[in-house]
Amino acid sequence: MGKRLVLNDSGQSLLPRAMKMLENAQQIEDSFLLPDTTLNARLRIGSSSTIGNYELPSIVGALRESAPLLR
Repeated sequence: MGKRLVLNDSGQSLLPRAMKMLENAQQIEDSFLLPDTTLNARLRIGSSSTIGNYELPSIVGALRESAPLLR
């Protein structure tokens, strides 16, 4: 208890750029969540056979419901 993380000089110099990257990633994610945004594009997905067979079908199904114009 009472321990805390302290950045060294390298961490301090990297921190502003890392924070900017996180902000940019959030802005990209937010741009896809806008209610007036309609995804009308072609999506190409590559995956391993395990993911493709077991995980991807439910993900693609949910994506088709939320973005019916996505191909």
